[in-house]
Amino acid sequence: MAAHVLRRAVCPALRGIARAPAPAPARLLSTASYECILHERDGPVALITLNRPKALNAFNSTLVRELMACASEADEDPDVGAIVITGSEKAFAAGADIREMASKSYMDMYLAGLFDALD
Repeated sequence: MAAHVLRRAVCPALRGIARAPAPAPARLLSTASYECILHERDGPVALITLNRPKALNAFNSTLVRELMACASEADEDPDVGAIVITGSEKAFAAGADIREMASKSYMDMYLAGLFDALD
């Protein structure tokens, strides 16, 4: 039995409330293709999944750029009521991608502003 049907049966105040319409099938936010994320829409919910499984979704410049572009697009869509960002079964995100940072000094990373877009 669906949860909304069960709540209506248990709570007398909900008995007269009409059942919510079935959600629209999941669709992409846009036709944009990304290397490090997956994205879809399920009704008013935009789902963004970090997709760098070999690196445990560690944040690199590409992932940050794609995440911000996709989240901004979802934020501008008046039909989106919530944006959910998720990772894989193994990890949400391991943090910053050390491989990308290894050859750079602290000042190089600071001036590059890799994570400025996340503010």
